[in-house]
Amino acid sequence: MPESDVVSAPPKGGFGCLLRIYWMFAGCVAPAYAAVIIAREGEGQPGVADAVFALGLITLLAARFVDIRSYNGKTGEGAPATMADFRRYAVGVVLIGLAVYGGAQALARLL
Repeated sequence: MPESDVVSAPPKGGFGCLLRIYWMFAGCVAPAYAAVIIAREGEGQPGVADAVFALGLITLLAARFVDIRSYNGKTGEGAPATMADFRRYAVGVVLIGLAVYGGAQALARLL
């Protein structure tokens, strides 16, 4: 099918745009800040910073999922996103999150 025949569904509102901004940029702030707090003040016991870190990662995944399922989500390049894109994103977020969390815990023990 030629590209001119492909019709994209219009966005369902501004909330989809906010979701996209959240999972692409803004949603990383809370986990990053929590990782810094864990590295500086971590005592080896789970605390508020650990919960904020985990909740931040969960909200990133939830925002991406809702963006794709309900708001005609797009990839970073602007192409229509699929659930395969969500799975790749989820694996990346979890793996990077685990690496950052482990690094923050290791720094807490060293400092």
